[in-house]
Amino acid sequence: MARSVTLKDVARKVGVSFQTVSLVINNSHGVAEATRDRVRQAIKELNYTPNGIARGLRKKQSRRIAFVVPSVVDPYTSELITTIEGAARANGYTVTLLISNYSPEQELANVAILRSERVDGAIIVMVGEDHKHLVSLAKEGIAVVLLDPATIASREALPSVEIDNIGATFSATECLIKLGHRRIAYLTEPLTWQNLRDRLEGYRQGIQEYELPIAPELIYVSPDLRTHPAMAGYAAVGDLISLKDPPTAIIALSDITALGVIKAVRDNGLNVPADISVIGFDDLTFSSFIDPPLTSVRQPKGQIGRLAVELLLKMRAGEQLSSQRIVLNTELIIRRSTGPAPR
Repeated sequence: MARSVTLKDVARKVGVSFQTVSLVINNSHGVAEATRDRVRQAIKELNYTPNGIARGLRKKQSRRIAFVVPSVVDPYTSELITTIEGAARANGYTVTLLISNYSPEQELANVAILRSERVDGAIIVMVGEDHKHLVSLAKEGIAVVLLDPATIASREALPSVEIDNIGATFSATECLIKLGHRRIAYLTEPLTWQNLRDRLEGYRQGIQEYELPIAPELIYVSPDLRTHPAMAGYAAVGDLISLKDPPTAIIALSDITALGVIKAVRDNGLNVPADISVIGFDDLTFSSFIDPPLTSVRQPKGQIGRLAVELLLKMRAGEQLSSQRIVLNTELIIRRSTGPAPR
């Protein structure tokens, strides 16, 4: 195997010190223009590629950031990965993806990887309620930005980017009430994280704003919505339509859940939206192509990814942002899966 060309090989060919070659590579001052030209020509002739990792270690930076997520199964996370990777690449960074599999223990293991891999920063979707290990990571010089923090305490301790979850489900609930619906079901995972609690609160506030009673039987909680959202949505419909007074509208936790809801409604001989209106959450790419096109809460995925990277880079530049919280508005996209309440 041929030996890789080194910085010293370039220096030897030009007849300068390897420190001079390093200055040219890093575009630093103190080198005459004629010498710069000779070094650049030698680099080209020798096909020398600087070792980015080694240079990063000397500068105490790796030009790498990590994105730590619970899972990559759902399309929302996949779209978010794309936006974060694009924003990072535009700033000269690469992205390492780590998956926590909804396990706090795996999240701790991923934090250990972040330390050993010497990443410059991490954008993290928490899976546990304890955030002390993330604060410790930040104190060690690794910039940490949270997406939709799992707890109020973590939101106050570390910079974050999140959506107005309360406003999001309030607008969905209000839309259905204005269409005449009075029995509105809400599908959710167990309320482990703050964003889930906030979304349920938005639903409750919407019901109360219009002086309607909150019916506990219409708040459908299923742990399967986390790991098997479409199947769980399908199963929820069977339980809800068997109620003595079934709902005429369903707000799903995600667009994937809404797919299962729509199929179950049809399989039970009912129509969307004539019998049951359906609203999803995320406004994924496919949502406008299904039948009927899905009314959904649109999350600003591009803005979320871009702002998370910007926050991280500001911290790398020395700005103190320990408690900065960016809250973004959502938009309810009205399509044909919602309609007037049946008479």
